[in-house]
This record gives sequence, C-alpha cells and structure tokens, in this order.
Amino acid sequence: MAESYLLDKLKSVEQTYNELTRRLADPDTARNPDEYQKVAKSRANFEEVVNTYEVWKTTQEELIGARQVLKEANGDPDWQEMAALEVKELEEKLENLEIRLKVLLLPPTQMMIKTSCWKSGLGLVVMKLVSGLAIYCECIPAMLIPKTGKLNWSASLWAKWVGLKK
Repeated sequence: MAESYLLDKLKSVEQTYNELTRRLADPDTARNPDEYQKVAKSRANFEEVVNTYEVWKTTQEELIGARQVLKEANGDPDWQEMAALEVKELEEKLENLEIRLKVLLLPPTQMMIKTSCWKSGLGLVVMKLVSGLAIYCECIPAMLIPKTGKLNWSASLWAKWVGLKK
C-alpha cells in the first residue's frame, strides 16, 4: 500500500487535473486563446500522473479480487497456484507503479533525472535508486550548489554517485 502522503498528493493532483479539465470545457476559457493555452499546458503537465494513478487504482482493485480468489481456492492446488501467481504479479506491478508515481511527482528541478530514467532504458532501476537515495542524498554536501543550498542534480554527479564514473 502506498504511503499516505503519496495518496494525499495524488488525490490533490487528480482534483487539480479535473478542475483544469472543467476549465477547458468552459466557453469563457475557450474565448480567450492565451488563457486556454495556459490551462491546456497546465493540464498536460498532470496527465501522465493522473493516468498512472488510474492504472494504480485499477491494479489495487484487481489485487483485492485476486487475494479473494486465493482465499477461496482452499482445496484446489491448481487454483491456489494460479491465484498466488496472479497476486505476486499484481503486487510487483503495484510496487513499480508506486515508484513511477513518486518519480512523476518529483519537482521540476529534478525533471532531468525523471526524463533520463525513461529515455535511457534504465527505467525502474534508476527510479528505485532515485527514490531510495533521494532523502539520503539531500545530506551530501558535495551535491549542494555553493551559496544556494539547492541540490545539484547534474547527470555527471549522479553518475559519480552511483559509480558509473570515477
């Protein structure tokens, strides 16, 4: 199960997305091209998160059903094996979706990492690294940009951190 802070954030993003969708359908917004473009762009920023969240919710429901089938398949070993496999696959899918949602919710300053995760083909490996080390990395002085206190999320620094470069 996802952490409560993640669920709260996802519900907030979903509400914002729905509000932006409603505003796009509003005739007043449609009459003003600048406002329409601004609303459409804002909505597009949330679309992947909302779609992934919908898949997560559907998978969550499927997992509940699969666990119920597993519970009811007491006497039949074939059904138990099938249901257990289904539960395992759905749990893995949920875990991967939660990691993806965490990455999709990264602030814009970390967008480069999010984009490179998907384009490089490393996908879940890099996302697990990012999600697992993000809190820890905030404490590393070498990653702080002097005088600003902000994190330096450059690709070369990450490559050094994970041991890809010396």
